[in-house]
Amino acid sequence: MKFKRKLVVYKTSWLDFYKNDVCFERIKKNKSIMKELNEEKAELEKTIELVKEVFYDAKFINRKELKNERFDFDLIIPVGGDGTFLEVSHYIKDETPVFFINSDSRKNGSEGFFAVADRNNLLEMVEKLYSGELKTIKLNRLKVEIDDKPLEELVLNDILVAHSIPAGMTRYIIKLDKKWVEHKNSGLYISTAAGSTGASRSCGGKILPICSKKFQFVCVAPYKKRKQKMLKGIVKEGTILEIESRMTKGKIYIDGQFVSYDFSIGKRLKVYNSEMPLFLIGFDKRKRRKY
Repeated sequence: MKFKRKLVVYKTSWLDFYKNDVCFERIKKNKSIMKELNEEKAELEKTIELVKEVFYDAKFINRKELKNERFDFDLIIPVGGDGTFLEVSHYIKDETPVFFINSDSRKNGSEGFFAVADRNNLLEMVEKLYSGELKTIKLNRLKVEIDDKPLEELVLNDILVAHSIPAGMTRYIIKLDKKWVEHKNSGLYISTAAGSTGASRSCGGKILPICSKKFQFVCVAPYKKRKQKMLKGIVKEGTILEIESRMTKGKIYIDGQFVSYDFSIGKRLKVYNSEMPLFLIGFDKRKRRKY
């Protein structure tokens, strides 16, 4: 397979990230934290160096430059952890395939769940990439609307509906198949099939087949659990899940903590399948067995 136009998006090391934080002076005094940060940075730099040798004709940008980039490529190559992969996915709105490289393959390094390669096997996996040996799967994504206005991001992993203050009560009304139910809890996860091994699984959700077009919702720590209904459920393809906020300071988080939207009282959320999946190259489905 030929990929003429390639884009590599690499992460910033945690050490460099924290250097701009007010807590960095305290971090520098902690030897164990500094040791971990230095090791992570070294691993990232070695990985990027190897990626530059392999994809010498690709364009390289830092993750923080994504907003300024025109996505007109034949292959997207995120280099980092799951956070980098998820953020990059939000900018892909067509069938451009993704070849994800985990930048930290140490035992206690990045999870890199969707990664096909790391520094140890990159040469082997790139050879398989060009020979066409690696299969491409389509990961279903979710479209989100707030008060009938579509959000820019397509959700690959999950949505969290919660109070903006972690100790606050999450309150909302949920509607599915013409049934309305009021919930009080510590949050609501809405996850894709690809994200069903994550937070929703920890809260009692099911693992869905990775290419399924179904998605699910799961409540976190429901208040008076026995008296509440519809605490979790599977949403079939073609169905819209609706939620109305009953919180003065509600929030919606998209694929982690970095993308969020106001979800204050009276706002309405609609979630349904997007028509544009993410095309992921080389994912090993055996990774899901441990969940």
